[in-house]
Order: sequence, then C-alpha cells, then structure tokens
Amino acid sequence: MLNFLRRLAPFMWHAAGWVALALSSAACVSEAEQLSAKGNVLFRQGSVAGGLAAFRAAAAKDNTQAKPALRLGNALFRAQRFAEAETAYARARSLATSPCEAELPLAQLMAQQGRLADAEATLFSCLTRAPENVDARLAMGLIRLDRGDLVSASAAFDYALKVSPSHPAALYARGRLALHQGQLADAEDIFIRLERVTPRKPFGSYGRGLVASRRRAFWAACSHLIRAHELGLTRFAWDHLRSDRQLANANELQCLRNPPGAPG
Repeated sequence: MLNFLRRLAPFMWHAAGWVALALSSAACVSEAEQLSAKGNVLFRQGSVAGGLAAFRAAAAKDNTQAKPALRLGNALFRAQRFAEAETAYARARSLATSPCEAELPLAQLMAQQGRLADAEATLFSCLTRAPENVDARLAMGLIRLDRGDLVSASAAFDYALKVSPSHPAALYARGRLALHQGQLADAEDIFIRLERVTPRKPFGSYGRGLVASRRRAFWAACSHLIRAHELGLTRFAWDHLRSDRQLANANELQCLRNPPGAPG
C-alpha cells in the first residue's frame, strides 16, 4: 500500500505548503521574516531558485530560531530537494521548543521516500511529548494502514475525527479505509461530508468516483472524477488514476479513455 501512503502524504501533512506572512508594517517584522515572505512570493511566481535563495538568506539571518529553518525545509521539500530538506528540518528540530513542528514534515518526507520505520520513529518522538497531537496521530495511522494494521489505523483516524469532526485529511483517510474494508455506503457518506467541508478541493469528489466505480456506476464515477479534475486534481494524479488500487473496472470508464481537456 506504499503508493497509497505516498498519494495521501501531501494531503495529510503540510510540509510542502505554507501560509503567506501577513506583513502589516515592515518596521514590525524582522528581516528574516521579510526574506521568508519574499520567498513565498517568488515561489508563487514560479521562481524556485529565487525563492530558495530568499529562504536560505532568512535561515542564515536568524540562525538561532527554528521557524526560518523550518520554512527553508518546507521550500526545499516542495522543490524536491529531499536531502537538503531533511538537513533543514533536523536543524529546526534541534532549535524548536516544540519539536513536533519540525517532526511532522520530517516524517512526511521520510514516508514519501519509503522510509516508514524512520517516519514512525519520528512521529513517536512527537507523540511522546504531545499525545493529543491530531496530525501526528493521523500520520501514524497512515503508516499503520500501510503495514496492514487496520485496527490501529482505524483508531487513529477515529480519534482525529472525534477531536476535529471536520478534519479534511482525517475524513479522506477514513473514507479510504472504509473503501479498503468494502464498506461502500460508509465510504460514500464520508466522502460526501468531505465535499461539504472542502467544496473547492478535489478529494471528496475523487473518493466518490472510486466508490461509484466499485458499484459499477460508470457514468456517475466519471462525473465525480471529472468534477475532481475541475477542482484541481493534478494532471499527474489523473494520469496515474488507473494505478489506484481502489478504482474498479477502470477499462469501463470512458473518461479515462478521453481525459478532460483532450481533443474529442
């Protein structure tokens, strides 16, 4: 199930995404924060090299705080420079008063590389300090799911939903687990909830497409999958949709033979 874990990882944790800094007044913000904000802007403009340079400068300018190193790690992760990202996360981890902040994206990086034992150990380190951390519990549940421990995975996902009933990643993971267990009605209910929670994201529609394919409702499956495409499902994800083990009867799906946007 490693491909499933890798497909989920970017949605589960937030290492590769960041929130833009709100700079109400330059005089109130450190130079390192201004450089990080510049890095955000450059990344959005498509300048990866320029963005990385700004994040590196920020980390060098304020090398006693965890936040600049963490932001650099996130930027390197997004640029798929994984070895450098791991070094930056290790630096942030050593500086942070709450190491979980760096351990969560570090575990994501390790999981995406297939280093599940390392990811699990990193998450365990976080959970020993903060057992109530929902994201760490959720991440650990994904690893347990990958190992085939459905009971532990289900407990982790249910805990996350008990604490935060509208947690998008927990809903998606729980829906996928229900699919894995053949509980199609439960899975569809969960994915419908996810659509309501994140109406502008593709994950609920994608999940409903999987459910419909399992029911051999091929027209409905394509309708949901095309909706997911319209909501931002990446071209890579669409092109690799057939490899999703929870998609049934892929050859019966007309939309996979004629992808959205392709010439008729």
